[in-house]
Amino acid sequence: MFERSLAIWEKVHGKEHPLVATNLNNLAKLYKTQGNYDQAKPLFERVLAIREKVFGKEHPSVATSLNNLALLHKTQGNYDQAKPLYERALAIREKVFGKEHTSVATSLNNLATLHNFQSNYEQAKPLYERSLAIREKVLGSKHPSTVNTLNNLATLYGVQGNYAKVEEIMGKTEILVISVLSDSQGEKLGIKAGDIFTHYNGEPISIGSRFADRRNAEPDDSPAKELQILRNSKEILKFSILPGKIGVKTQDRKIPSTRDKEAKN
Repeated sequence: MFERSLAIWEKVHGKEHPLVATNLNNLAKLYKTQGNYDQAKPLFERVLAIREKVFGKEHPSVATSLNNLALLHKTQGNYDQAKPLYERALAIREKVFGKEHTSVATSLNNLATLHNFQSNYEQAKPLYERSLAIREKVLGSKHPSTVNTLNNLATLYGVQGNYAKVEEIMGKTEILVISVLSDSQGEKLGIKAGDIFTHYNGEPISIGSRFADRRNAEPDDSPAKELQILRNSKEILKFSILPGKIGVKTQDRKIPSTRDKEAKN
């Protein structure tokens, strides 16, 4: 259907009309969604060429085309090709909209994510922080786009091992034991419903998913590790946990972050 529509628009308006570019863009997005990247790429490039010729090289539509082409390159793992496109899209949006526009925040987030993929964490961090500041100011702290950037920044801190910073912006997550399976390692050790996992192998447990991922990644022949538990909000217990399933059902319970508390004041 897109191809037929494109043929009609090209015949009626010529091959360099903005409506032709729109149809080309739609077809390119379809190919990308289908994983047909080699078919999508020349279409995205043609859209960019048309929009540059018709609107000029610093038009918002050109920035959108640059972003789409950059995303395609990133999806294919062509990070070095994606970077200058993202940077150019950011520059256009800053010039056209000003430095505190939501479109600028989107470009900052996109460029930061690219750096993150390349493990360029120190380059990604200020971009995420600037994107977050814009989105909090313009959209508010509860907007999905703001939350998305906040999660991206927290993930970056987590990869760097800066868990204190993760807790500062996202809040600490307690792992609350809901139930203990019969004849499980947990039951044999004496773990009970209502217990809270606080430390594992001497390190604080601040995000439940990270604790589970770490446990799952441990070899079956790895030595036992210490699990510290808080019981009844006052009693600290320590258990020697072997690899494999503990045999407990848990629930992550968030403790408000510094950011959450400041928002309420």
